[in-house]
Amino acid sequence: MPIRIEEFETGNLPSGPSVPEQVLVYLYTNRDKAFTRSEIATGTDEDPNTVGTALSRLKQRNLVRHRGE
Repeated sequence: MPIRIEEFETGNLPSGPSVPEQVLVYLYTNRDKAFTRSEIATGTDEDPNTVGTALSRLKQRNLVRHRGE
């Protein structure tokens, strides 16, 4: 998420869970179901492309599973 340069320079950065953390919490909370990237993006109120990147990195770390098409 972009921030204003003034926020960056002053170190007044937004706090909160990262997108990968949000994805993991969402999946854990709904662990009895499987989701598409778009469904996770909607559920976490994040951009689908950002969620896709997070899912790829989580998969590389064996924290999520991906079944494919």
